[in-house]
Amino acid sequence: MKVDDVTDTLDLALAASGCDKVRVEHRPRLLSDNVLSAEENGLGRQSFSARQHAHAA
Repeated sequence: MKVDDVTDTLDLALAASGCDKVRVEHRPRLLSDNVLSAEENGLGRQSFSARQHAHAA
């Protein structure tokens, strides 16, 4: 599914509901989300751990 597909689907849903605006509430991110993201990007836990110790010092 591409971005355009999602946008089109949301536009259709908004038109069907009669709403003209969407209120988006951003949730706070968890520290564990950052660790998972680092692992996906190839940084791994070692890099995260090193940053954590450097920040704490």
